[in-house]
Amino acid sequence: MKSKEKMTLQGLLSDEISIPAIQRDYAFGRSNIESKQKRINFVSSLSNVINGNEKSLHLDFIYGKHVGDSFIPLDGQQRITTLWLLAIYLSRKNNKTDDYLSRFTYATRTSTREFCSAIIEEAWNPDETSVDYFQSRKWFFNSWRYDPTISGMLVMLEEIHKQLPNGGNYDNLTKITFSFLDVEELGQPEELYVKMNSRGKPLSEWDNFKAELFGIPDSDDFKDWIDNDFLDFFWKLGNDGEDKAENTESRMLRFFYLNIFLNRLMGEQEKNNDEIMQFIHKSWDTLIDYQFLSDIKHFIEMLDKFKNDISQYVSDRFVSIRENDFFKILKATKNDDFVRDLDLYFAYWKYISQVNEATFDIDELFNVVRISTNIEESYRKEVGNTRTSLKSFEYAISWQKGIIDYMATQDLTNISFGAYSDEQKNEEVVKAKLILENPAWVTPIYKAESHPYFNGTIGWILRVANEDLGEFIKYSKWLLKKFDKNGIKDKTEIAD
Repeated sequence: MKSKEKMTLQGLLSDEISIPAIQRDYAFGRSNIESKQKRINFVSSLSNVINGNEKSLHLDFIYGKHVGDSFIPLDGQQRITTLWLLAIYLSRKNNKTDDYLSRFTYATRTSTREFCSAIIEEAWNPDETSVDYFQSRKWFFNSWRYDPTISGMLVMLEEIHKQLPNGGNYDNLTKITFSFLDVEELGQPEELYVKMNSRGKPLSEWDNFKAELFGIPDSDDFKDWIDNDFLDFFWKLGNDGEDKAENTESRMLRFFYLNIFLNRLMGEQEKNNDEIMQFIHKSWDTLIDYQFLSDIKHFIEMLDKFKNDISQYVSDRFVSIRENDFFKILKATKNDDFVRDLDLYFAYWKYISQVNEATFDIDELFNVVRISTNIEESYRKEVGNTRTSLKSFEYAISWQKGIIDYMATQDLTNISFGAYSDEQKNEEVVKAKLILENPAWVTPIYKAESHPYFNGTIGWILRVANEDLGEFIKYSKWLLKKFDKNGIKDKTEIAD
């Protein structure tokens, strides 16, 4: 170890400083009471020196490691970032040009790196410093609003402006100092940070996952997308208050695990849920390649593009296309119960993964989800049955003429869709043939399927009606009125 005493920010920035990807976000700008008070107190200590009320301030040790021409801080990120923001504000306030400030950045997200450059290079008025002011600048990208480090920096700049509205004495920056330890021979920066991070907030599961993910060569073309558009998509899913950042990370992690689980389930290696999860926790990275990342990018981009079409879709079978149920899967935060979610998720995933903006057909997505939902109720949710069902649906969803045509025209004798009985499969075949032969069946069938007690299983009415459209309409109206979501309304009336 080598140590140097009382180094200023400018001295520390004689080297490039990059906050490593594995570090947590900038925390001093958070809105909870504890963080707010800590922020006010820390800025007050800095302001007392800048205003000359205190002679100096020593900010203790900064731990880090030299890697090439860069210094990687492993402890002290919050203090360095805050002093850097103070220096930027004072430079603008006092019309100074400090080239050394450009030697500080974050490697955590592309958006953070871009903001660190923009706050130095772009025009802004320090007299109007506030969160709203920065977010209204033309150079401030809307996606930056969802980067928790950028949000924290804006809050900190606003606090600095509140306590130093006149700028104070710029030269007193040199009276704020650090000591630093250049840690040698203790491993790579990520390894050392993990060892030392018990001093602060533990790394989240997403932090660790993303650090390993970004270490996979095939991820290089997707890092910017994951740090921006992917984050943006999941950030907008929840309204979680103080827990929004944490829950967004949990959702992103679960989305990756869900797709890894699906990928592994479609193979034949593991026999049950526990075996698949054990493999994922041990070797998930072996399943990540360029195609996997390209597929999830396409899926999220298509969902984002057509989410309004999906939510506004009107049918007699569902409210939209089970949109609430589907997005509930994406909003979940716990990495468990994947099998329960896979039927609906796979229906969306498989269809959307095979189309593009020009070929997307909202009616076809509806029918894929509709038939999947009807059959989903007919088998027990476990890995073996789900694997069989999804593999059967893989062919059905991929059928060029559409899933209705597939069900109506193909020989499905040896296809089980996961169920021990062929009853529901055969019902779907009958309904598909009737719809294909006469589209007038569509509305009566969908209305009957939508009954909350039968939930898609209406073969018994078709048999009573002898597959005659007029009889089916008559019987379905009468029979379905006799049931509510719990079953027969008046058993004596049915008996009579």
